[in-house]
Amino acid sequence: MSSTSLGNGTAPYSPLPLESRSFLVLHASVTGTAVDIAERIGRRARREGWSVTVKSVTQFNQAELLEHGLIVFVLPTTGNGHTPPTFVPLWTALLHPSLPPDFLEDLRYAVFGLGDSSYGKYNWVGKKLSRRLDSLGAHAVVERGEGDDQNEWGVESTFPGWLDQLMVSIDPLVPPAPGFTSLPLDAVPPPRIRLDKMAATSAPNGRREQAPLLWTDDACWAKLVKNERVTAEDWYQDVREIELELDGVQDSERQRLYAAGDVLEIRPQNSKEDVDRFLSSARWTDIADEPFQLSPTSSDQPLPPHFPTLFRTTIRYLLTNELDIASVPRLSFFEWLAYFSEGDMQEKLREFCSPAGQDDLIDYTLRPRRTINEVLYEFRAARIPPQYIFDLLPPMRPRGFSISSSPASHQGKVDLLVAIVKYKTILSVPRKGLTTSWLALLAPGSRVPVRFDKSGLLRLPLGDPPLIMVGPGTGVAPFRALMEERVRSGAKENLLFFGCRSVSKDFYFKPYWDALVEKGELTLSVAPSRAQEDKIYVQHRLPDYGEKIWDYLNRGGYLYVCGSSTNMPKAVKKAMLAVFQREGAMDEQEAERYWERLEREGRLVEETNFRACGSGSDGIVIGVQHSYRLASKPYLPPSERPATITTASGAEIAVDKVRTVERDNTLVKGREVHKKIEKEVMGDVKEVQVDVTGKEEWWALRILNTVVGLEALLTAGRVRELPVVGWVNDFLVFGVIDEVERRELPPLPSPSPQSTGASQGKPKRTPKKGKKSGKAPATSTKRDEQSKLTAFFSPSPSPAKRGGMIDLTDGSPAEESELEQPTPVGGQPRWGFILSDTKTRYKRSIPPPTETRSTRLQLGLYHRLLSSLLQPETAPSAQQAAEPAFSWTRVYSDLSLDPTEPLSNGFLDSIAPVIQGSSFEESLGEAETLGDFIAVLMKYADMVRGGREHVLEDEVEVVYRMRGSSRPSAMHSPPPPASVTTQPRVLANEDANLQRALAASLAETVDSQPRQSKGGRSTSIFDILTNEEIDAELRDEMSIVTQEPPAENSQLEDSQQPFLANPSLPLPVDHLPPSLSDGPSSSVPSGPNPFALPTNSQGHENADIVQAAGSIRSSRYNLRDRPDATAFRAVQRQGTILDDRPTTPPAVSSSVAASIAARVRDPSDPGLIGVEKIKVDTEELSAWLESISAYWRGEREPIGVLVTEVNRCRFCEFEDGCEWRAAKAAEAMDQAKTRRAARNA
Repeated sequence: MSSTSLGNGTAPYSPLPLESRSFLVLHASVTGTAVDIAERIGRRARREGWSVTVKSVTQFNQAELLEHGLIVFVLPTTGNGHTPPTFVPLWTALLHPSLPPDFLEDLRYAVFGLGDSSYGKYNWVGKKLSRRLDSLGAHAVVERGEGDDQNEWGVESTFPGWLDQLMVSIDPLVPPAPGFTSLPLDAVPPPRIRLDKMAATSAPNGRREQAPLLWTDDACWAKLVKNERVTAEDWYQDVREIELELDGVQDSERQRLYAAGDVLEIRPQNSKEDVDRFLSSARWTDIADEPFQLSPTSSDQPLPPHFPTLFRTTIRYLLTNELDIASVPRLSFFEWLAYFSEGDMQEKLREFCSPAGQDDLIDYTLRPRRTINEVLYEFRAARIPPQYIFDLLPPMRPRGFSISSSPASHQGKVDLLVAIVKYKTILSVPRKGLTTSWLALLAPGSRVPVRFDKSGLLRLPLGDPPLIMVGPGTGVAPFRALMEERVRSGAKENLLFFGCRSVSKDFYFKPYWDALVEKGELTLSVAPSRAQEDKIYVQHRLPDYGEKIWDYLNRGGYLYVCGSSTNMPKAVKKAMLAVFQREGAMDEQEAERYWERLEREGRLVEETNFRACGSGSDGIVIGVQHSYRLASKPYLPPSERPATITTASGAEIAVDKVRTVERDNTLVKGREVHKKIEKEVMGDVKEVQVDVTGKEEWWALRILNTVVGLEALLTAGRVRELPVVGWVNDFLVFGVIDEVERRELPPLPSPSPQSTGASQGKPKRTPKKGKKSGKAPATSTKRDEQSKLTAFFSPSPSPAKRGGMIDLTDGSPAEESELEQPTPVGGQPRWGFILSDTKTRYKRSIPPPTETRSTRLQLGLYHRLLSSLLQPETAPSAQQAAEPAFSWTRVYSDLSLDPTEPLSNGFLDSIAPVIQGSSFEESLGEAETLGDFIAVLMKYADMVRGGREHVLEDEVEVVYRMRGSSRPSAMHSPPPPASVTTQPRVLANEDANLQRALAASLAETVDSQPRQSKGGRSTSIFDILTNEEIDAELRDEMSIVTQEPPAENSQLEDSQQPFLANPSLPLPVDHLPPSLSDGPSSSVPSGPNPFALPTNSQGHENADIVQAAGSIRSSRYNLRDRPDATAFRAVQRQGTILDDRPTTPPAVSSSVAASIAARVRDPSDPGLIGVEKIKVDTEELSAWLESISAYWRGEREPIGVLVTEVNRCRFCEFEDGCEWRAAKAAEAMDQAKTRRAARNA
């Protein structure tokens, strides 16, 4: 049997055969993601003939480790390297120092980890487990898989490919029985649990109304004592103080129920209205109250552990108490729903489950936070057998809340500070949190199922040392519990930093804090963020108490930080490091080491709650029209979309179906034009399959795409679909430039007294031939000074006149004498790079300036991004340049990338076909790390820059083409007949193109405060840590394993968000659903974005890839190979600009490349309308990017069309009923009345 070499530190081994074709899947789920992944592993393996048991680690006996031949672990890492509480007992047992090195030599294992790469110890639990199992003699059957919550596709970016590898790896361990065939993918798997209908007279469990079950042995019932709002009645947020009293607890035991710092879990119920709606959508209303007996369909898929054997119940009970119908559905929900659907509905559901449909799925579910109940209502034609209720729906999981009371101070009662979650998305019905909305409706005396979770990180320090607490918002809750205990013990050195919005509206526990301050038992600093013009947060208060903070920590004090896990912890750390430097006379490195020392000693604890995506910070909705379009279900074909939409304010708007269909046809035709141009310029470029396993490799692949593009630009003089990346204020933005071309430019003329700069910043336009003007424009050119048409459409040394624009709208040939322009005399020849974009139109005309602002801004943005990317970061003047250099160190820090992490052999072997024989073979042939790839990119950037201060020419071009044609032909196509009445659709908001370009390309959604690395520096790299670091931590943990297990955070979630992946080059496919793009412009790329994670090749209709047996999607990714490598080598032999940067390189150095370019820009091309030259206006661009950033930070609302341009609304499908138009009309009416009243007065 062949040996297997793994990349996770495991030595090669020969797989040991298993005794039977069976294995165990263990999960330690916190938010439900891990159990969903575990169940998907089980379903896939059962299709291929395996017997699989899926268990929570809470159901697992440690002795079972020696009873299973193969175990698959699915483990989340909560926060910065914390172990899930349910996994702590098993982990502690594995750390026992007396275990021999061959303890698990008969065990085969696999690990799939879930984590968040924004934390330093990303997927730390899975890494440590793999390392420990290896040290005990176990054998990994496949490399460790990792799902990253920071990726917009989340776990789907890596899990499908990892699952394919797992199944391939374990299949030889126990070959299937002769003649066995896998269950077809379109065949419905058997249900997990059987529902047998009972006699009508037999009530479930002998009761008419079934009492809820407790979900675990240590759960209990509590009585609601108090449910009071603590925020002002007129405040936007409803925050409650909840007090609970446990049933059946003796007074002598109440003070030992829990400790300060513990967490209380509450398991909610679905409302009657939601249950009734689900029953109606599923067509189960008639059987909802009929009794059923539940039993497992196989021994390896038992009933939930808290169900009694042969459990009798009703479907209504299950939907109310046991199953979650209010969460956002995961991909597996759509997989199951597709089995029970037909026709177009089934096709759409399966598209959602495919790589190509992930962006549609995100827009449909994740961003608007659409619930399972709402999805089922929209797909209510599905016929779901009741037996599949446990397969379709996830289990109801409890939600944890920090306890805000100590048992001694509240007679054993439990106090909670609960913010009632309610917010709006594009959907008309406000979103709500299931548990908090259920609690808000409970009256005193109600029974609540609860469980104490004692694995919280916050613990009362022993010996009453000084304590510093940072807790904005409801993060202050556990600090009241700690303070109640510290006051009882006499501790007086307590410093609290509390953040709120308004002292009079949301200052939680104010009377209590005031009393402590008056007694001298607390120093309190409050940061009311909205009480003044400049927002103040807790981190801004820290420097004011720097001396006290430094004194407390130097005397053995503790620092606790609790609250939101977005920007607050990083901002607090930055402020603290500044305090260390100032008060302790430290440099940055010393301050960082001091912070790490506090962490090691357990005196620094961060217990921060992950804020789920969609809680009001989603960034896809920008324009008024765009928000309407999202509500119209743009993922459906135009004919299947709803006739009306309901806006967030409750208004109902009729959708013009004719305009919707016309707009969709426009987009389809535009994409066809771009596909043809791409093929004509780049040729028939093959796709190279690439194996990608980690973040560093994803970025290396993105960089390689850019290097391939720059090589094409340097050798052939032209490149299309060039990927770029850059910073726009706090946001990291990706994009794809439609085209960059190198041209020889006329020498700069000598300054003339008559020359002026009055026309800068605006597009210069030439009047159409045949039209006369009463007054000649000041900038009009003489007929004998104009260029030949060929200068605009071929790489001729006689380029077009700078600052001009040729309009071919009349379609008539021009005389040569009218267009000839002699080359200016004097000065040296020069060359430059021109950035351009192709726009398609239905009419043979150039749009007026009022309709091209978004195009100007789009090109200006890409001009800025590429200029910044090509600047050397280390140059002394880089940050003082017009376009500051792109900061790779900031990327390393913010995305936790390690530029020194070796790339896998599989990845390097996959990209070898692109590198071999290329001009960068010498550089990239030895590249082994992300840093090596970036160094090559900078080398190419240096060659493109050529020692010039400005890399790109300040003028950019817009090439307008007819939608119906892109390929030149020998004959002119006739103009459209006069009878054609279809008009081009124009967005109601002229800026929507650029807005969506940003929306589609934001890789990281950043809040109002900039993301910072450790200490605010950009140089700290802390991601995939070495085995030595893992071993060091294992030794530390093993040394204390006989003591109390380390406390872990139960409130941090391991939920994995889908992440938006792009198809790879060269085939242009939609980056956004058609309804989210205004045209085939590369600003909203019809082609892909190589700077996002490439999708599986199955997303390409032309991809020639053989899938693994039983695979739903491929695990490999594609890379565009170099175009026409033969031609490039011919160019290199002639001596091109790849050697030493010449002063005046030719516009195009290859006749082959020249002919390729000429095929597109040929004056006889009937599809060409004209070329417009635009000077980049940096002031206009900067102002607009500030406006865009303000929207993403939530500082402004979306806006609609200008009043002066309402004529554009006639092409919008939402014109009738548009709220923006109605508001502007009412505004105009009020102004008219005011003016009339003023005149009458």
